[in-house]
Amino acid sequence: MLTSARNVADLVRASAQRGPSHVAVVDVASGVSLTWETIDGAIDAFARRLADSGLEPGDRVAVRLPTSPEFVVAVFGVLRAGGVVVPTGPGNPSRELQRILADSGATLLVGDGEGSDAQVVDVPDVNA
Repeated sequence: MLTSARNVADLVRASAQRGPSHVAVVDVASGVSLTWETIDGAIDAFARRLADSGLEPGDRVAVRLPTSPEFVVAVFGVLRAGGVVVPTGPGNPSRELQRILADSGATLLVGDGEGSDAQVVDVPDVNA
């Protein structure tokens, strides 16, 4: 059954409502499995933190994290808060990061903000 969604982050909420205890994300590096309920709660908490940091709908947010549950929460949290995700690799040199931030107009950055002028937002807590 398809669900009407404003954006893809709404699909996470729908999955959490259908099967809150079902596994949503498996972190193969640590062996930790997270349920839809846990992920959805972490996304909500992170979206609130972004809004408290000044995020307005349509604002760009750079996400500079490795592939991980934190990356998942950051991306969906930005979307749920109405932002636009600007993915950037954690290994990008500072000069490349500055170019990406300037070209995209991102003023918030999730992850390692070394070498940037963006306001850095702490990495999301996946167990929020």
